[in-house]
Amino acid sequence: MDHQLAALHGLMRYPERLCVLLGKRDLVFLAPPEIRLDLPEGARFSLFPMARVKAVSEGLRWAVDGLDLAPGETIGTSNMVTGPVRLGVDRPGLLVILPVEQMPLVLPVLEQPELARWTARSG
Repeated sequence: MDHQLAALHGLMRYPERLCVLLGKRDLVFLAPPEIRLDLPEGARFSLFPMARVKAVSEGLRWAVDGLDLAPGETIGTSNMVTGPVRLGVDRPGLLVILPVEQMPLVLPVLEQPELARWTARSG
């Protein structure tokens, strides 16, 4: 568990770097400022805040618009895809957790050079 927590810390510490963590069942990445994903309807789509963030979404069974997501308060796990997904986040700190089977659909989107990225943290 300590290595898993350290890996999640790495996602937060270096938000400007593209990194996807792979497990046996799940993949995890830090949500960029905005992302669009075409995932199968019914696929699990979880959001877990590592910091206080605000997000907007389309294509999820339970939209996150207007929610203050924060660790220990409000999380967005076990959501479900209902159509093309659009996710926008106001600051680095939101993890996206998907079934590992979605990797072929997710990685090409994350690797797009035009995808907006977070800047390096100062200090």
